Amino acid sequence: MAWQLIWTILILKTARGLALFKFLGDLVTQFLIFLYSGEKFLYGEKLMERFIAFAVLPTLIVFSSFITINDF
Repeated sequence: MAWQLIWTILILKTARGLALFKFLGDLVTQFLIFLYSGEKFLYGEKLMERFIAFAVLPTLIVFSSFITINDF
């Protein structure tokens, strides 16, 4: 709980904290753009026909795997 309070104060009260989380958010956005590009390459025109099955679920699986691998 104290850790969450520290992060909250860091983000809300300091310009550096806001800049750090904006930078991290931009990195995640770029990572998701790369994922979407790969999915578009793999599935082609079918990507938009079944967006949930071909785009959302693989993105969740890859992102979850990436976070799990980096957790160790």
